[in-house]
Amino acid sequence: MGDALAIAVLEKRGFREEDFAILHPGGILGKRLLLRVEDIMHRGNEIPLVAEDDSMKDTLIEMTSKRLGITGVVDKKKNLVGVVTDGDLRRAIEKYNNVLDKKASEIMTTSPKRIRNDALAARALHLMEEHAITSLFVYNGNRRNRAAGIVHLHDVLKEGIV
Repeated sequence: MGDALAIAVLEKRGFREEDFAILHPGGILGKRLLLRVEDIMHRGNEIPLVAEDDSMKDTLIEMTSKRLGITGVVDKKKNLVGVVTDGDLRRAIEKYNNVLDKKASEIMTTSPKRIRNDALAARALHLMEEHAITSLFVYNGNRRNRAAGIVHLHDVLKEGIV
């Protein structure tokens, strides 16, 4: 009875989920409604990036050093034009006799999935689940072709977003 009365008062006062989130930002609901991608993304030197004409050896070194299982591929203007993932690498090994002779642009997947920096972390999780991927490149504002960061599935889950 007490819970029903509390809910009725909250509804009468116009109390919303967002209000609850502000009062309890550390809770699951608070994080789902307030935590932004920019709060948890990797930035700067933590972003795995290679040039289109980089060798697969350099691409593998970048992927390994950043420990995300992915690297972005950028053109001469630093625009994100593709990604090389662990899966791309495995498929390339099956397809080519010597994958190390290839360049990043020959192995990459074009049109990488991206998300705005101010999007909710819960939205990032939804996109990763929808596309069965573990990382999203992050962009600021309308600069969709520039990698401002990267967010990994583990970054989102670590925050308790489920």
